[in-house]
Parts: sequence; structure tokens; C-alpha cells
Amino acid sequence: MGIAIPDEILASRAGRRLMVLVELVESRSRKPGKGFVDAFCDQTPGSARPQLNAALQRTVLDHAEETVLGTTWGPVTDGLASVYLTLDSGDRLALVARVTSIGSDSFAVPSIARIPAGVTVRTAVDADGPALREIERTTPMDFSGDAVIYDKGDDYFAQDRLKDQGTCFVIEVDGRPAGLFKIAQRRIMVAGEIRHLTYAHRHRVSPWAQGRGLHHLINFLTNAETPPGAIRYDLIRADHRLARNMSLDSSWPISPQRILIDTHAQARSKAPIGRPATPEDAPALVELLNDAHGKKTLYVPYTVQSLSARLSRLPSGYSWQHIRWTANAALGVWAADWLVTHTVHDRQVVARRAIVLDYGVREGAEDELINLISATCHQLATDGITELSLFTTPGDRVQAGLLDLAKETEPYRLIMPVPDSPDLSVHGIYVDQVYL
Repeated sequence: MGIAIPDEILASRAGRRLMVLVELVESRSRKPGKGFVDAFCDQTPGSARPQLNAALQRTVLDHAEETVLGTTWGPVTDGLASVYLTLDSGDRLALVARVTSIGSDSFAVPSIARIPAGVTVRTAVDADGPALREIERTTPMDFSGDAVIYDKGDDYFAQDRLKDQGTCFVIEVDGRPAGLFKIAQRRIMVAGEIRHLTYAHRHRVSPWAQGRGLHHLINFLTNAETPPGAIRYDLIRADHRLARNMSLDSSWPISPQRILIDTHAQARSKAPIGRPATPEDAPALVELLNDAHGKKTLYVPYTVQSLSARLSRLPSGYSWQHIRWTANAALGVWAADWLVTHTVHDRQVVARRAIVLDYGVREGAEDELINLISATCHQLATDGITELSLFTTPGDRVQAGLLDLAKETEPYRLIMPVPDSPDLSVHGIYVDQVYL
């Protein structure tokens, strides 16, 4: 059947490329094998071709006799266009054309995914919380010698409310929640420039729904949700199954480290130190936090307005009173009380985790922050919280003291498709755990 092409598709660069892809799919039985692949991959950078070739094999080349029954066009701009092709099998093909630049070259890069019959994807709502919590509880993350399960408790969306901008998506199979993924849009400092970045995380597919191509669909939709001009980056634990299959060349040269602190072991100071912050402290706190992190990659300096907004999104969990500070140091802790279960050689260890969302210290006053952590550990341990999580990298002025507190460290890989800053090892990388 001939597919009607809307005028707005013909008027945009991405749309014109998408039109070519649709016509290729319709005629694939007349241009089989390598000829089809070469035509589809035309304009695609060489580094992206192997992944696109594999996607074509899964979605099109293994199903050459299917016919297209109808189309649903997505929003179109000059840099991004998408379409969903309904097939006679009941499945759908999703096609996206995205204009991107690498150096001085510009490409209209395609991506393709198959959406099995009965599979739908939608934005999560509050009522989905229990089902999404259960998906995470039954889907361990695979690390070297360790399977890890997160249980976020009754308020599943608390972390999402702390974000400036983020969306949680639900994947359903025949109306039953089968998976989830989350995407956050951020403007953060990279190599000396404020850039628009997309961060995708919390990819989960329930055990009963695996083997249906849903992981491939999540990866496709993540790319489809990345706006034109934005850069997608990944932060992944170095011993994660996916990271083990990645080339080291895809990572930046220094590793952010998650530090896990045993609250009982480090609860040396029983007396409170410093005082809780108030809204009136905002200018001084902004100055302190920016002094500590202002030159780090992935940090955007606070303003009074942005800090106030951050501390208003989850008032009962993370607000002004959850930051304790002195003249030279500040520590903001969200007592999330996540249950984190590690399974190693059939032995389970369960931790109750709190999370450092903001910290800062002036040069030469590192002991003040360490003392704040110690006093906070005492309070957390009293409340039954067993570990405190925070991130550091080389270049962090208090890294040595933080490493001394750690019961264990978890190195991460930052995968960023732009060159790293020449002073990366001097100033380090900032990780906001709201987005982890």
C-alpha cells in the first residue's frame, strides 16, 4: 500500500529521511539482504552501524514477508521525526530519524524497533507505584558475583519527585505491567559548557516478560525521547553486566565512586554538630556548595532559586531541615530507607540506605565535613539506617577523608559522547544521586 506522507514530514530534514526509511521498509522484499541494509544505514556514522545492523536483523530482515497496514506519525521537527507502522502480524515497527552532528559532519541517523502485539508504553501515574516497586523487587541487577535488588518502599515515586525534570515510563504486556524505564532531561556542565543532556536509568523488565525484545524497545524509546540537540550519557557501575561488554574507549578516563558508609561503625560523634539549615541560609549555602563543586563536570552552580526549588519537591523527606551545616561545611541527607539486598553465593545481606544529596566543604576544613558525617551516622544508626551512600571522584577536595570512611566502594563508568575536559582529573566529576 502507498503511505500518505504529511506535509510537515516533507518539510523537515529528519522527516525527509524518515520518508526514505518508510519507503525502504515497504519495498524490502524487492531489495533484500545487504542492499536493504546499505540503503537503510546510508548517512549513519560507521561506529553506529553494527548496532543498527543488528536491530534491522531483529525487526525487519527476519520478517521480510510482513506487510504494512497503517501508519501513525509522531511529532516532527527539523531534527527529529518518528512513525509507527502497523503490520499484518499485529506487531508494530517504530522508526525514528534524528539529525545529529559529530565534529563538522551532520547525519540523519535512523533507529528501528519492533513493538510486539499487545505491548504498550505509557507514562507512569501514582497508581502504578506498587506494581513498579514489585518489578524492581523481582528483577535483580547483575554485577560480578553479586545480584542486587532495590526496594524503594511504599512511596515509590519519592526519588522522581526530587528531580527537576524526569519521566517514568511503564511497559505493559496485554495490560499487565511488565517493565519500566526512566528518562531525565538535564542542563549540566560538560567540558566547560552548559549542555542539554538526557539520562536514562532504572531499566527493568520482569522475569516473566523477558525474551520478548523489551530491552531493545527500551533502548530505542530512550533514543526517541532524546530531544534534538541533546546528548545522551550513561553512568553505570563498572562491574555491571552491560558495562563488562563495553569498550573502555567509550568511557571517560576517571571513575566516579559510590562510597558506602557503615553508619554504626562511623557513629563516633553522638552530639549534634552544626545546625539545620533554614530558607534564610540559602545565599550562604549556595556560595558554599558552589565553592566546593563549581568546577566539576556534571555540576550546575546553584542559585538561591534552584536550591530552594530542590528543597521544596519532597518536603517531608528532603528540605531545609535535612541539611546540617557549619561555617565551612554542609551535609544534606535524604533518609530514603531503601532496602538494598545483595545476594552473593546464595547468601543474602540486606542494608537500609540513606543518601547524601548535597555536600560541600571549604578548602582546609575537610574535618568539619567528616565530623558532620559522623554525627549524622549516629542519628541514622539510631533510626535503624545501616548505610549512607555518596559519590566522589579524583579532584574532590575531601575524597581522601571520604574513602577512609567507606566500608566499600563501587566504581562507575561515565559514558559521554563528547571529549572530556583537559582538567577533568583536577576538578573531578559531580554525581547527583537524585538522578542515579
